[in-house]
Amino acid sequence: MSRTRLTYIDTARGFAISLALLSHFMLGSGSWDALAASDSGLEGLRAVTRVATPTFILLFGMSSEMAYVRRWREGHSSIISKKLVRRAVQCYIASVSVGLATAIGGVVSYGYFVKNVLLMAPVVYADIFVFYVFSLLLSLLMIPLRIKFGILPLFFLCISWWPIASIVKGLFSPPPLLDGIMSQLFGIGTGIGPSAFHAQALVVLGMALSAAIQDRSNWRKKFVVGLASALMVCGAVYAILRDGIFGALEGMSYAYRAENSFAYFCIGGTLAILILFLCWAASLTGFGNRGVGVFGRNSMQAFALGNIILALFIGHVHISNFIVGIGCAIIYVASFWVAFKVWISQYKSSRFRWLREIANGPERTERAH
Repeated sequence: MSRTRLTYIDTARGFAISLALLSHFMLGSGSWDALAASDSGLEGLRAVTRVATPTFILLFGMSSEMAYVRRWREGHSSIISKKLVRRAVQCYIASVSVGLATAIGGVVSYGYFVKNVLLMAPVVYADIFVFYVFSLLLSLLMIPLRIKFGILPLFFLCISWWPIASIVKGLFSPPPLLDGIMSQLFGIGTGIGPSAFHAQALVVLGMALSAAIQDRSNWRKKFVVGLASALMVCGAVYAILRDGIFGALEGMSYAYRAENSFAYFCIGGTLAILILFLCWAASLTGFGNRGVGVFGRNSMQAFALGNIILALFIGHVHISNFIVGIGCAIIYVASFWVAFKVWISQYKSSRFRWLREIANGPERTERAH
C-alpha cells in the first residue's frame, strides 16, 4: 500500500476528518441549535459537514481494493485475514477510547459507555470506528465475493439490502438488548444509520473507483464506475426533486442518515466523489502533502485523538451564537492540526518505537526502518 498510496486519497480522508471534527465541535457546543434557530438558509453548511461519513465509507472501499484485494488474489488470503481482524480490533479499541473520553468529559453517562463497550449503542463522535469494525470483518466475505463474481454483481447484491431491510424491519423488532447492535450492523432497529450493511454498496463503489484508477484501460471497470455513479446521481436528483433543495439539505443533516435512506448514500456518495476529484486537482499543486493530508496519512490516530480531546472538554462548553461557534470550531481544528503534526514527527522518532509496534505490529515497524 505504501508504494501505491495516492496523495489525493490521503487528502480526501484528511478533509473528511476535518469536517467531522468541525461538525462534532458544533454539535457538542450546541452551535448547530443556534443555526437552526437563526438562519435555516445556512443549513447547507451543516449538510456539507455530514458528508464526512459517506467520504470515509467510499475511501474505505478504495483502500480495501488497493491494500487487500490484489494480495488476496495472489494467494495471501491468510495474511490479509489476520490483518483485517487486527485492524478491526484496533478500531474497536479506538471507539472504546473515544467512548471513555465522552463519559469522563460528561457528554454521556458511564452506563451509556458500558453500552458502547458492548456495541449496544453508537459511540458519540466515533460511530465511524464501529462501522470500520463491522466492515473490516465483513471484508473477510466481501473480498472473496468481489474476486469470484466481480464488482458489478456484488454492487447490486449490496443494493438489494435496502428492500430486504425494509421488509424485515416491518416484520421484526429486535429486543432492547440487541437493538443497538442490530441497528449499527443491519439497520434494523431504532438506532440511527448508516448501518454497515446499508453502506456496503458505497464501499463497493469505492472498490470500483480504485480498480478503474489502477487499470484505466479496462472498459468494464469504467462501465461499472459509470453505472454506479449514474444510479447515485439519479438518486440524489430524485431526492432533491421530491423534498426540495432545503428539504434535502435538512435530510442530509439528520433524517436521511437516521433512516438509512437511499438518498443519504446517493447525495453523500456524489459529494464524496466531488471531494475526491477536488483533492486530486489540489494534489497536482502539492497541496495534499502540506495540508490536511497529514490527517489522512495517520487517519486512525488523527480521528481518535481529535475526538478524545474534544470529548474531554466540549461537555462543559455551550455556545449559543452560531458565528462564534463556527469560529471556535475552526480554531479547534486548526490548533489540533498543528499539535498533531508535531506529535506525528515525534511519533516517528525512535523514542516511540514501542508505541508503533503496538499500533502497527513489530514486522511492519521493522520494514518502515
